[in-house]
Amino acid sequence: MNHRDKVISQAVKYSAHFGLAVLPLSSSKQPPRDFAWQPLQNRRMTVKEILGCPVWENIGIVTGAISGVAVIDCDTMEAANRFWNECKTPVVVETPKGFHFFYRHPGQSVKTCQSDGYDIRGDGGYVVAPPSVVNGKHYRFHSGAEQFRPENLPLFNLSWIPKPKSETCSTEFDKKIRDGEAYVKRIYAVSGQNGHNETYKVVCYLKESGMDELEAWAVLHRWNDTNAQPPWNEKELLHKLKSVFRKA
Repeated sequence: MNHRDKVISQAVKYSAHFGLAVLPLSSSKQPPRDFAWQPLQNRRMTVKEILGCPVWENIGIVTGAISGVAVIDCDTMEAANRFWNECKTPVVVETPKGFHFFYRHPGQSVKTCQSDGYDIRGDGGYVVAPPSVVNGKHYRFHSGAEQFRPENLPLFNLSWIPKPKSETCSTEFDKKIRDGEAYVKRIYAVSGQNGHNETYKVVCYLKESGMDELEAWAVLHRWNDTNAQPPWNEKELLHKLKSVFRKA
């Protein structure tokens, strides 16, 4: 069985056996450019749709209420050890950079965002799932491959969500923020969850941190690849950049 067939077979299992919402991903971690994945935040693909979809290279699981799961994405061992020891879950996926810890969705909105040392993938988000391979690196089950039903998972703790801060694009921007790129890594733009304003906020922060338009464009490109779900196209991203930097 080739990789694509393995991906499709697992997508069917995730959907039909475990009741999870899945979406096709390209060879990167993103949905294909011509695939509108936003509707899958509110409905699951049928098995017929999965089998008939031509763009399966990797596989994503849509997080949030639609699948009944929320995920803690840890890229550091310090963060991973916290969830290993304090918040055990039977379903853990090993990623190229760390671990995904799966929890049962609490029934209240779980915002996809970044916290201290880990990311939260909740409503409006998704995670890359086994048997995906990105840049030659595999996503594998560390444990719980057959325990993926939400009712088998411990409840996601809402206290893990960082408290919102009042953030505006103004002259009151925190002067202590010296590294604009490091700061905007905490911001995610998710389609259907005020993604336009979050992206605008990112450009504002880059400008206020002292970057010129060219420097901000390079940082914005990198941010778009990792923190926008789905990423903006070049034309849209450039428009947002210019709307901030060309203001009098």
